[in-house]
Amino acid sequence: MHIESLKLYHFRNLKDQTVHFNAGANFIVGKNGQGKTNLVEAINLLSIGRSFRTTGLDELIRWKEKSCSVFATVNTSSGRIDLGVAIEGESRKAYLDGEQVEFVGAFLGKLLCISFSPTDIALVKGSPQERRKFLDKHMVDLEPQLMTALVDYHKALRNKNALLKAGVSDARALDTWNELLAAAALKIHLGRAQFLADLQDRAAKIYAKFSADDGAVTLGLKSSAFASETPVTIEGLLERYAQVRDREIHFRASAIGPHRDEVQIDLAGNPARAFASQGQSRSIVLSLKLAVLELLEQRRNERPVILLDDVESELDAARRAALVALIYERECQTFITGTEQHQGNLSSSQKALELIISGGEIESKNQG
Repeated sequence: MHIESLKLYHFRNLKDQTVHFNAGANFIVGKNGQGKTNLVEAINLLSIGRSFRTTGLDELIRWKEKSCSVFATVNTSSGRIDLGVAIEGESRKAYLDGEQVEFVGAFLGKLLCISFSPTDIALVKGSPQERRKFLDKHMVDLEPQLMTALVDYHKALRNKNALLKAGVSDARALDTWNELLAAAALKIHLGRAQFLADLQDRAAKIYAKFSADDGAVTLGLKSSAFASETPVTIEGLLERYAQVRDREIHFRASAIGPHRDEVQIDLAGNPARAFASQGQSRSIVLSLKLAVLELLEQRRNERPVILLDDVESELDAARRAALVALIYERECQTFITGTEQHQGNLSSSQKALELIISGGEIESKNQG
């Protein structure tokens, strides 16, 4: 899979233009503040349907403009597709092959991207929500149908929370929402557990290439809804909802469910969030994302697009060299941002495209 071209319109500071890319390495070069990360963000928008930097869609629109859009032509193993996202205010529309589509069901998972950026350390050191976001994004990349379960779950959760917040006089009023939640929660739990199991050995092997003496990386799912020693069933979850009903009514909020799951990441038997150093945390992040890359290649028969945003400022020379080697050997389309030319990272057999950004304007220059 690779992006052939990207058409930009009123997106952040980037000039309105169509940019063509190399199927291999693409170096995004420019001084700070010129728009390097904005270009990576535009690409990632077509993968996840939102920004990885902000929750406000209107922040993606160029100053004093009312709308923006990003469209791309993507070459996949099954043929060429056209993807697009148009934003006006806080609303967005998605397009596939020129036709507007339901955003979640028909759009997500079409462009597979794995991004590496300075904020990724939150995957280890940040809140449980950061780890759930990583888990769900790539779980859906592998099994797109699980997006329906996530959407159904969060819709039912919002309705249940609204009922609880308003005050519940009859506890049976919660039963309908709990039944809807249980059906979706079971699918989400099984999908998350399987994804982590598939990721475990791959991540551990890759971590050893970065830091062989640190001990093993292990992954686990801590659920508030499903006990590890009992079978996972809808009936069991409904029983758990019944057990916490009084507490939920008292606190006026849902007490259990996938929205409270935690991904436990351990290094040498200790919680990485508390005990891993900055360098070890970055190695864990790289290991997890490269393990996802392997899974996507095997399950989806696609090589994902790799986005490396400012990794040189975050990784030491040894980790950076190991990361570049692991990515290049997989022959994925790669976008790398930096303030200077990166040709030294490439083998002599690889050709690259240099994209020079100045004031939001992008100029292409072939290397090699």
